[in-house]
Amino acid sequence: MTKKSKIILFVIGLLTAPWGIGIILIIISLATKTDKKYKEQTEIIHKAINCPYCFHVFDKPPKRSAVCEKCSKKFFVRNFKPVTLKEKYYIDFLLEFPDISKKYLRNLLEDNRSENDYRWSLLQKSIFDKKSVGYDYDGLKLLYVKCARIVKSENKDPEPYLKLADEQVRLFFKNSSLHGKEKQQFIDQEIGFYRNFFKQT
Repeated sequence: MTKKSKIILFVIGLLTAPWGIGIILIIISLATKTDKKYKEQTEIIHKAINCPYCFHVFDKPPKRSAVCEKCSKKFFVRNFKPVTLKEKYYIDFLLEFPDISKKYLRNLLEDNRSENDYRWSLLQKSIFDKKSVGYDYDGLKLLYVKCARIVKSENKDPEPYLKLADEQVRLFFKNSSLHGKEKQQFIDQEIGFYRNFFKQT
């Protein structure tokens, strides 16, 4: 809406105010934010994407992880925004471990560790918390499988953690209405499913 249009609406509003329509037109003319300079400034702010390390302004918003051309540090992209490695961990771990408190995660990330070390600490904290509450056998099973995956990535034997995952499946079916061979069949199917998937990944 141009300045001229605003004035016209304002005048019409004054002329027709006694019948009530004018009040609406006055409100519209005063409330509409169409200042051209305001729009341009807002667009510049939204388009100015900076390196999270040196604050160099990128010509175009990066779509994937890259190295800053000014400081030569690698940044990552999360939520369409360049972030540092620690910020990437923070965002990713919050999604992976939704029950972990933000304060605990921030304190954990203050230490300089590898991604696996961070994840291992978060897994142990999650296992402890779930055991304190009790009876979340499926949740514990998934956590133990994740532990086994980390151990496997470090060329160590994952079997002890897979056995702990197996035990959660047995505990889950222990108090079920199933009995005998039928119960064992379900247990074997569940264990076989995630163990086969574990071998393929």
